[in-house]
Amino acid sequence: MNKNLLKVAALLFCFFYSIQPVVAEVTPSDVHQKGQEINEILTLLGKEMGVSFTHSEIIDVDVVSPREVYFQATTLHSKTSKLMFEFVSEEGQSIDERKVDAVPADVLKLLVESKEYVAKVVKALNLNIDDIQIQNIELTAGPKEVFQLIVHLNRLTNQLLDFKFSPAESHQKITESIAIASAILQSYPNASAVFYPEQRSHGKTPTEVYQRLAGMYRSLAILFRKFDKSCLLLGQPETRRQDVQPSDVYDLAVLFASQLRYWHSLLPKKSEIRKSYYPGKVVPSDVYQRLSILSKQIDELMRVNNVTKITG
Repeated sequence: MNKNLLKVAALLFCFFYSIQPVVAEVTPSDVHQKGQEINEILTLLGKEMGVSFTHSEIIDVDVVSPREVYFQATTLHSKTSKLMFEFVSEEGQSIDERKVDAVPADVLKLLVESKEYVAKVVKALNLNIDDIQIQNIELTAGPKEVFQLIVHLNRLTNQLLDFKFSPAESHQKITESIAIASAILQSYPNASAVFYPEQRSHGKTPTEVYQRLAGMYRSLAILFRKFDKSCLLLGQPETRRQDVQPSDVYDLAVLFASQLRYWHSLLPKKSEIRKSYYPGKVVPSDVYQRLSILSKQIDELMRVNNVTKITG
């Protein structure tokens, strides 16, 4: 009797499993297509709002993973949500900004919501979103192309905002990186854990802040390669990028913090990460000074791991 029941149960399981709909796996190309749709909507909004977009060179990256694309998509989600709020006073959905195991489906979900946000702006301006002609999609797009496109969308969205991302957001994100790096250093018995900022220099620009952070990121990538861990590679030209906006610094600071958080997630014993707070009004020189602490931490991580620091 029991054997017959087991056979019936097995047959029922096979039947129900066989009739379940097959869910196609989300690919980077699927995500890229959604990004292209957002790009066309932002272009339409720019024309209606009288914004002449400033276009920057494509960010120089390589060896990009879905995890890294996800964190860049979180910044787009935040910016499009902010744009929607400026027009219709509606806030976007809360998201997991600490997801270190993200896959393309997670990125696509963020872009779908971002598209919904900008579509509400289109509606508020009485524009017809159905008239938008989507460009031909690059079917072979990979994580690298998706990452570059989302960085581009971030730049466009920031230019549409009345209240753009300022040095304060970058300062807070860098403070978050400092807290994460401190927690990582505590896992090394022979590491120093306390560092002080260098003397503040006046007149620093977002470009100088970005270039310094890009150089530090390249050092961080060397540490990841030593441990054979996936890490987006930032091209050396990024350390010479010009005409940088505060929003660009923020996007790179998000990437930096996400890599450190991924490292922290891999530790067998994790120290608690201190919470970072919004600093209030700051200027690029304050952000540059804040970077000096993080720079010393990265140098210390390289020292305790016997990694040689790169120059240039």
